[in-house]
Amino acid sequence: MAERARQKPNVAIRLPDDLQQYLQLKAAEGYRTLTGEITMRLQWSRKRDESRGESASEKNEAPVIGPTEASMKPPSDQTERTFT
Repeated sequence: MAERARQKPNVAIRLPDDLQQYLQLKAAEGYRTLTGEITMRLQWSRKRDESRGESASEKNEAPVIGPTEASMKPPSDQTERTFT
């Protein structure tokens, strides 16, 4: 019998309805899945933290939750795709 390919376990999170709707809208605008949108935003947040020299593990404390509007902009090397 062939061995099954290992899959990453699913991660379930609860989101307020308005936040989930917002993320779904932004995902659709960017031609991404909801998972893709959340992953991209988490990567932006991580990159921002790393560029500031911040790391929760280095400080041994929990990260602050609640990015500002300005912090949610994509890094300059990540441009959104537009189709005309």
